[in-house]
Parts: sequence; C-alpha cells; structure tokens
Amino acid sequence: MSVSIGGVRVLHARLHVPRMGAWFLDAALESDQDLSSAQQITITLPDGEHVLRGTVQRGGSFALHGGVRIVGGAAAWGQDVARKAYANDAGVKAATVISDLASELGETLGTVEPSRASLGTHWAREAGPAGKQLEAAAGTTPWWVDFDGVTHVAARDSRDAPPESYSVLEHDPVSRWVTLGVDSLEGIAPGRVLRAGLDEPVTIGALELVISPDSARAHVWYGGAGANAVAGALASVIEHVVGQRLHGSYRYRVVQMSGNRADLQVVRQAPGLPDMVRVPQWSAPGYHAELAKGAEVLVMFADGDRGFPVVTHAVGKDGSGHVPVSVQIAGGGRKVARQGDLVQCGGAGTICTLMPLSGAGAPPNNAIVAGVPVVISFSSTPPDPAGLTAKPLYGAISTGSPLVESG
Repeated sequence: MSVSIGGVRVLHARLHVPRMGAWFLDAALESDQDLSSAQQITITLPDGEHVLRGTVQRGGSFALHGGVRIVGGAAAWGQDVARKAYANDAGVKAATVISDLASELGETLGTVEPSRASLGTHWAREAGPAGKQLEAAAGTTPWWVDFDGVTHVAARDSRDAPPESYSVLEHDPVSRWVTLGVDSLEGIAPGRVLRAGLDEPVTIGALELVISPDSARAHVWYGGAGANAVAGALASVIEHVVGQRLHGSYRYRVVQMSGNRADLQVVRQAPGLPDMVRVPQWSAPGYHAELAKGAEVLVMFADGDRGFPVVTHAVGKDGSGHVPVSVQIAGGGRKVARQGDLVQCGGAGTICTLMPLSGAGAPPNNAIVAGVPVVISFSSTPPDPAGLTAKPLYGAISTGSPLVESG
C-alpha cells in the first residue's frame, strides 16, 4: 500500500470523505519538499493505482519531514464569496446560481440536480462561505466532491459496493460503524451499500481511509452524518434549516420604483445581503404606495426563503422619505377629494332648461322662454352665447372625515 503526492512518497495518510461536502487528505511526507502546487494524489492499493485530484490547503515541515492537507477540487468551497442578487420574472434558476458560484471559485461542476429548478423570481446570495450558499441553492439535494475533483449536486450512487473491494474486519452495531480492509476504492464511498460480511446491509454515511505502507483500512460510519456524527444533528438543524433561511427583517433604502415594485439598496452591510431590484410590496389589503426615493423600508423573506423578498413596512412619520409620491387604495386610479379642495358646479358652456312658474305671463320679446335651452353663467361678466364661454360656479369642500387624513 502506498500514497504519493506530486511524486513525493507519503509515510501515512488519512482520507476523510463526508456524506456532503469536499473530501480532504492529511498526509505525513517522507521529505520536507514544497508541495504547495501539487494537485494529484496517487493511492496504490492491491487492485492498482487510484488518482485523486485536489488542491493543497495548508502544509508545513519540521525536522526534515513535511505535512500537508489536500482538499478535493479547488479547495474553494470554504472560501467567502461576495453578496449577489438575482431577479428574473421567469424564475431564477438554481443551476445558474450554482454555476456562478463554481465559476467564481474555480471549481469544476459535474451533475447539477438541485431539489427545485427555480428559486423564485428573486434570490439573495449572502456574503460568506461559498459552501453555505451552495447548500442554500441546492435545497435538499446534497453536494459533494468526487475523487476526480469534480463537484456534483446530486444524490450519491446507492448501488452495492463490490464485495471484492473490501473485507469486514470489525462491526459495532451500537456505535454504527464498520472497519474494512480495503483492496480497492471502487464503490467505497458515501451512499454505497455494504452487504458482504454483514448480517444486514448498511449504507455508508461517511468514511475515513487510513493508509500506511502495511495496510489500508476504512472506518465507515452509517445511519447518520458519519464522521460528522457529533455535529451532524446540530448541522442538520442549524445549517440545513436555519442556515439556509433568512428570518427577521432587514433595512433597505428605495433607489427607485420599477413599475409597482421597488429597486432597493441594503442599508447595513453586516448581514451580507445584496441590493435587490423589482421587489414587491406587501401591506394592507388594497393599499399600494409609490415610495419616495431614499425612503427606508423593511424587507422580509416569506417563509425565510431568500427567493421570496417582500417590502412589508416603510419608515414612520418624520422619517426620511416618510411621505410617498402617491398612494392607491382599492386599486382605483381616481383622485381622492380632500377638505379645502375645489368644487365646480356647472361649467363652461353648461346648458340648462328653464321652466316658468305656474300662471306666469308670456315673457317679452328676446326674453327667456320656457322649454328653450339657454347658456347659464355664474360670472358677473355677461357671457357670449355664441362662444359658449359661460363661467361655472366654484366652491370648496368644507368638511371631511375626522379619522382619515391625506396629503
């Protein structure tokens, strides 16, 4: 049994393969040679050579011997990424969000099958660890890095592990682990099923492969989070439930209105949320406001889903941008009258028909005759009947509801 990294012989190595995430290998080297640029690990087992591809994350040397940790792929899923907002009325594709992450990090993608194809009309990628953002976009589908360094967002292979690849050395059904003698890496991976040498089949949850010049043994955990068993329960609850969701409200500032929706700029950088465009408003039934530029609003994510942002509140009285540009109630586009607004009775060219009092005598020539249309004016200046320039009667609303005020 042997392991070499970049052609340098390894004294002993431990390969950790979690159910979800990137594998990593810790190795003690025969020399103190610099391996910072090494990307290939060769593991020689009884069935031949197995090549793994990864990136050196850290290393060092002491007393002419070196040590190194290599992480599968580009070792970038633990790096921080910048915040980024997505908006698409046809739906933001999860594959697009995942592809952007991989491209920014230099990781290679293989199969991408997130649990939901569309993330909604919006998606808010937070600043922070890339792996967390990948999990959020992948949904309930696990992501993992294969031995060839390729990242997959897909279910693990669930076929039986070839019985010739291993032999069972120990089994503790209480602690739920199995120790295997490994003759091949073929089929020894999370998701694969072990049957040979066991009373009941078990599915590999995670494993640690320990390789020395004398042996290669795999410690396999099953029925849970494997090597992450201690933190697995917490990780499942926190990272996969809370960590993927955005609870609470977040302060944003209105940049401009985009139709009935708002383009927003985040107020505080600390939460790591991006600026967003075309965010809808949710408020009182039948109420819609054209928000003023610069107005502060609160944004919440419905059900904690970063693909479903909504404006729920605007700044209170005396706050910046408190007075909106306009308000619509009950979907109507007609203006609302206020106390003091102008009232007009009649209008230019208003036509009326006058009727004489009962028993009145016939009027003289050129006088108003009953049943004949006339021009009526409320101006002190005599009107021009031919030009229909009569004046209307003006007044003002003198009362109003004491419970409702408008601008």
